[in-house]
Amino acid sequence: CCVVVYIVSCVCYDFRFWDEFSALFDQKLDYIPLTFMLGFFVTIIVGRWNEIFNNIGWIDNSALLTATYLRGNDEKSRMIRRNIIRYMVLAQVLTFRDVSMQVRRRFPTLDTVVAGGFMTEAERDKYLSYNLKYTRLFLPIQWCYTLIYEARVAGKLSADIMMNEMIKNVSDFRRGLAQLCNFDWVPIPLVYPQVVFLAVRSYFFLCLIARQSVLIDGEPPKDSNPMFPLIPLIMTGLQFVFYVGWMKVAESLMNPLGEDDDDFECNFLVDRNLSVGLSIVDECYSDLPVQQKDVFWSTGESIYREQRFESSEWDWLDAV
Repeated sequence: CCVVVYIVSCVCYDFRFWDEFSALFDQKLDYIPLTFMLGFFVTIIVGRWNEIFNNIGWIDNSALLTATYLRGNDEKSRMIRRNIIRYMVLAQVLTFRDVSMQVRRRFPTLDTVVAGGFMTEAERDKYLSYNLKYTRLFLPIQWCYTLIYEARVAGKLSADIMMNEMIKNVSDFRRGLAQLCNFDWVPIPLVYPQVVFLAVRSYFFLCLIARQSVLIDGEPPKDSNPMFPLIPLIMTGLQFVFYVGWMKVAESLMNPLGEDDDDFECNFLVDRNLSVGLSIVDECYSDLPVQQKDVFWSTGESIYREQRFESSEWDWLDAV
């Protein structure tokens, strides 16, 4: 349809009426506030994408804090540290099952979560034993709080401030997961992107008519150069590439928890969090290298520094 309009307009180009008609369209294109609509839409989409990324959940800080505060080489201490991390990742998996199709396809049931090692059978039975009306997603986080409190009572945490810091860290992790649920619960109204996409397409459809005119301030150009009709076409083509590309970027960022190639790899994240978290609190726990004096012990100067040479050291250059 657009090609037909363009061909018809080119055929009618020699008529003065068509030139003035297209010039009038060109003057009134500003009635469609395309830059404002598209810019505001992209700002919302990018802001939403950024918030989802910031709240998607990384276990590193929690694992490092747990390994530092919760001391003990006995089996009980080791189990508490590992279970705190595993419960946090379990809460992430259960949340991702509700907001990400990638994770939902991987873990369609709780039995698959158990098979993946994120939950034991006893924990699954305990999880399902609560007949709650709305949600059970808070249970793994509550188990974390209970383990932290029991560790403090058992003396594995040296002070109450350590317990409070660990609880606060777990709370921040849970708050991020809750934010993901909020984004999934209240999506962007469907009519909003539809209006923006319609405005972009309508604008460039009208450009097929409006950009046929070569009038300059309402008057034909003094020089009848055959290149003049190509200038509006070239500029409109560039405008189309930039605006439609801008729109496509926003379209690809609307649902970062989807299944497209550019969406977040949620399955990778939960596997990575579990592996890194358990390594921090178990394999790498209290494992320091041999403490030795560093190379700056006596000098206090950096190895990489500007060298100052005497003139005699450069005498070899004279022989070259």
